Amino acid sequence: MADNPINETDLQAFLEMAGRSLSDAQSQLGTGSNLKTDFVLANAELEARVGLQAREDGSFAVQPISSADMVKSNINSAAISTVRINFIATGAETNPNESPSTPTRTKDDVAKEILARPDVARLAEIIGPLNVKATFEPTNQRWIVVAEDQKGRIIREALIADK
Repeated sequence: MADNPINETDLQAFLEMAGRSLSDAQSQLGTGSNLKTDFVLANAELEARVGLQAREDGSFAVQPISSADMVKSNINSAAISTVRINFIATGAETNPNESPSTPTRTKDDVAKEILARPDVARLAEIIGPLNVKATFEPTNQRWIVVAEDQKGRIIREALIADK
């Protein structure tokens, strides 16, 4: 790692801060409008190039490394780690005392809609049959839809309003 432990932070703290930052950004997207932002970002990915160091207590520390750090400190690029953080939106917990909202459409209807989309239909022609999983999120009256290939790889994800 670069010779500046001041920029070092605990890996767990780094991951928590990244999650809070995305959550804060998400909540600001609909400010001043009637837009429900619970699912505006269905997923996001953060990638950081860092130095990773194991501490004596078994925890890990990360230190961001810039291109300038690599040149100034003569750091071997093979010693740099890439930390990828994938954020996946989840629905808010429902109150067990509230009656859950019933969708107006069925899982099959939503799956057919996704499979009929031109981009998904073309992918199915190339890759083969797709498995579509649709989950209703009652808080926002939306369907979370995931289309996977036969090997379980996610091909498309979509949020569809329950009309």
